[in-house]
Amino acid sequence: MSDASRRDPLDVYFDASCGLCSGFTAWAIEQDRDGRLRALPATSPLAAERTGRSSAQLLETLHAWDAERGVLSGIPAVAAVLERL
Repeated sequence: MSDASRRDPLDVYFDASCGLCSGFTAWAIEQDRDGRLRALPATSPLAAERTGRSSAQLLETLHAWDAERGVLSGIPAVAAVLERL
């Protein structure tokens, strides 16, 4: 993990109406004592801007974004969250 990824939070874009997405994201934020994650609804303007995906696409699965790796979707996004923790 680079110095930049240690400083900059991993943005996590999740479907706030999905129990699994919301539950996982809430659990991750609760575990994140060092501020390494930033949770945002998948429908937020920043999510669309950073990922280049539509709201419908963003609601299909969990997404994450960091400066080093860019957009991650699905299992790679979940793995990135766990790596940060």
